[in-house]
Amino acid sequence: MLVVGGRNSSNTTRLSELCSAVCSRTYHIEQAEELDAFWFTGSYSVGITAGASTPKEQIDHVQKVLSMLLG
Repeated sequence: MLVVGGRNSSNTTRLSELCSAVCSRTYHIEQAEELDAFWFTGSYSVGITAGASTPKEQIDHVQKVLSMLLG
């Protein structure tokens, strides 16, 4: 599970904590450049969520880079 948004955002941090409670492989990132292909080894699906104030363009960029990483 990817949680996109600021690490200083209490909303996004709480969202990341909740995701971690149900998905052991949860990664809180601010930018697509933080993605690591190793995180997704053996995964058949990846969820993406974001804090309420995360700009749509930032989420779209993460989706694009993730698609390129996963081929």
